Amino acid sequence: DILMFNAGKVPVGRDQIQHVEMARDIGQRFNFHYGDHFVLPEAVVDDNVALLQGLDGRKMSKSYG
Repeated sequence: DILMFNAGKVPVGRDQIQHVEMARDIGQRFNFHYGDHFVLPEAVVDDNVALLQGLDGRKMSKSYG
């Protein structure tokens, strides 16, 4: 999805940076073999909204019982 929309800067939380890096790697490899088609995305993390917490103030998780 990131490469399809030629997004140069992608707002993400800290826990999603690896997805942007993976899209960047895929785009870089494609561009190397087939010419410059994709804009290589860059993750932008706003420290104020870097992690989404649950309503109780704790990290969202399925492991809470």
